[in-house]
Amino acid sequence: MNIFIILVSIFLSACTAFGPPDTSAKTGNVNSELPLNSARNVAANDKSVDLKGLSQKQIREKEIVYGQGGANLLLGDTEDQALASLGKPHDLFVYERPCNISEWIWVDEGDTGNGITAYLQNGKIFQLKFADSRIKTKDEITYRTSVKHLIESYIRRNELEEFTLKITDGDFAPDFPHYLVDRENGVAFKINHRKDESRDEVWAIEIFQPKGNFAPNGCILDQSKYVKTQ
Repeated sequence: MNIFIILVSIFLSACTAFGPPDTSAKTGNVNSELPLNSARNVAANDKSVDLKGLSQKQIREKEIVYGQGGANLLLGDTEDQALASLGKPHDLFVYERPCNISEWIWVDEGDTGNGITAYLQNGKIFQLKFADSRIKTKDEITYRTSVKHLIESYIRRNELEEFTLKITDGDFAPDFPHYLVDRENGVAFKINHRKDESRDEVWAIEIFQPKGNFAPNGCILDQSKYVKTQ
């Protein structure tokens, strides 16, 4: 038993030396636009949020509400309220520059999506991101909803404006993230563009304060440009 404990301790020390684990393959929520050396993983939980066992009624109670929140999380919630609602996050990152925010990620092991992400500043949630097919809006919009369905179902479709996040530091990214944003309603739909545009999908739904400023992944770097698509 003592030998096993020593081996585990050595393994954990090695993991720490090489930095936090990369969970982006599962969650897709790690802020890839932020430099890795600006983030530090300050907490990790091997217990993920599993929504599989919830009844349809319970899932409905976790409906995404534009400009307010979803999945029992609300904009303005404190860290303690978030912990009380969903428990300890699967991953927690702190970005000390340039925006001084933290990113809390809850992974839904029962879904192929990117889970739930909360962005906090000064101890409170200011933006939420949902990419879980079992958490939907009242319009039945969710992770992997077709853009065609989004346009047909979203009541304020005429208010949606398209924006693109471009990297301006010389690194070429062939697939810049695109967003359909309704600033008045406090919602941004991240779009996964495909070669066949008829197969374009919603990749995430981000919620922010109505009439507020939306920043993809909670923060826009100096070397990034968030521009309106012509």
